[in-house]
Amino acid sequence: MPTDRSNPRPSTRSNPGPAAAARNRAALLEAAHAVFAESGTAAPLSSVARRAGVGQGSLYRHFPDRVSLVAAVVEENVDALEAASAAGAALPELLGLVTRHAIESVGVVDLLVEDRPGRMLELRDRVAAVLAAHR
Repeated sequence: MPTDRSNPRPSTRSNPGPAAAARNRAALLEAAHAVFAESGTAAPLSSVARRAGVGQGSLYRHFPDRVSLVAAVVEENVDALEAASAAGAALPELLGLVTRHAIESVGVVDLLVEDRPGRMLELRDRVAAVLAAHR
């Protein structure tokens, strides 16, 4: 029996398309924080995608390689530090945040320093500027 292609059945799955991009990126970064804290930066990236609830294609669209994902995790930590400072956090609170990020990111810094030393220097300078403002 021929099908009427002019009136296709509506799909039961909706595809949010580009609207999901920001949500997927945020989910991937949240998952990467957790996976890297638990298993280190050598953890399978498929674990990050699975924990984020997205496919590996989405992961690689946002982060073409492991170092790009790791750099984004570190940058997000620096963004959080800057936001805490702008919100009026005191120096002990900021140092606690830096310490927490350092503990969660064991191995992250080594990977970035080895692969992208210039990027690490830029992030270091941002952290130094936040802390210097609280002298």
